[in-house]
Amino acid sequence: MPYLLRMVRRSRWEHGSAFPWLDIDDVQADALQDLVPKGNSLSFYEVPDQSGPDPIVFALAANRDNFANFDYVVVAADELESLGIAINETMGLTPWMRINRLHRDVAQLSVKRVSGLVSVAAKNLPIRMNLKVVKAGVVNAVKDGHMAIDQVNENLRDKIIEDLNRDN
Repeated sequence: MPYLLRMVRRSRWEHGSAFPWLDIDDVQADALQDLVPKGNSLSFYEVPDQSGPDPIVFALAANRDNFANFDYVVVAADELESLGIAINETMGLTPWMRINRLHRDVAQLSVKRVSGLVSVAAKNLPIRMNLKVVKAGVVNAVKDGHMAIDQVNENLRDKIIEDLNRDN
């Protein structure tokens, strides 16, 4: 059973004692800001069993303006399909070609299906990869030839080059 990853902001998904007005299986409405469809679709990446989510996180982080903590949720594809949500293979837009082939459009979304997606995603708290791990992963991916420096967000390039030069 494949799993799908989507970048989110962990603070939007917090629940429990910090939000006593929420039911135990509910999340803040702010979580919807992480699930705004375009053309009734959302972008996810399939997590390969052998390498786990780390390369996907590094590829997505390489598109950001700054290095920062990276929060994400992982959902089971079959749970989304059981809601009538289509999962289509499409090419991603990261600097890492192998990761781009893992891109999936979660499609045919309606308000009801997005609500179901939120319920599925809310079963687990988002996972956070800290800034140092994210930065090291992106730098190593460039160093190892998985991503070309000219494909990485231009705001990150100088920081990556500085780290690469420091290692030499």
